[in-house]
Amino acid sequence: MRFVGNRALFGAAAMIAVGIILSMMASYYFANGSEDEGITRSRWWWEIVLNVEILSVAFIWFTHIDRVKAASGWQAAVRLLQMGGGIVAVLLPVWVALAAAQLGWFESRPPVSYINMVVMICLAAWMFVWLAVLAVQTIMAKQLAMPWFMRTDILWRRVVRISPMLLAFILIGIETNNGGVAHYIYCPFLFYLQGAMPYLARGVRFDGEADPAPDEGLL
Repeated sequence: MRFVGNRALFGAAAMIAVGIILSMMASYYFANGSEDEGITRSRWWWEIVLNVEILSVAFIWFTHIDRVKAASGWQAAVRLLQMGGGIVAVLLPVWVALAAAQLGWFESRPPVSYINMVVMICLAAWMFVWLAVLAVQTIMAKQLAMPWFMRTDILWRRVVRISPMLLAFILIGIETNNGGVAHYIYCPFLFYLQGAMPYLARGVRFDGEADPAPDEGLL
């Protein structure tokens, strides 16, 4: 195994850090307090979150900006969409805090149905950006753009590249069937680990695997 794209690893680190934060927030919701308590208002917690958010946005910017500057035409638009999607994704804890302030979640915790709605919105937004990138690449290049995880002929590598998402859906199925809540705690990390996988796929190569092409995208 060798490292071939150090900048991409910063993007992976940003996604993983935000996934950990979201899982910790979910853990506090389900494991602490009572129904009459809102989400945590601890100053030190939100200071840590804000600093991690600033660092994560900087990492995403650093990962993408040179590729954006080097591109032109529709390729520049695709790379801007990739960078914008990454920035919006790592800012999710900020969106949660803003929603909490607006809807009073700091005083009275939201029902689980609200959490389900937020999860569905986030997954839909992620799918929209991913499909939009593939659609633009397919239309402008006039050939079918393959998803990043399919850009290898080795089956086990394809499975590894989508393994966090597969684990998340398996956990959701098991916990939903058993009436548990573990999926709310662990799936945010798994989904963001999945978000980190394109960056890892670009930045890390196994022995015998070719280096990424200069124009190979991150989604």
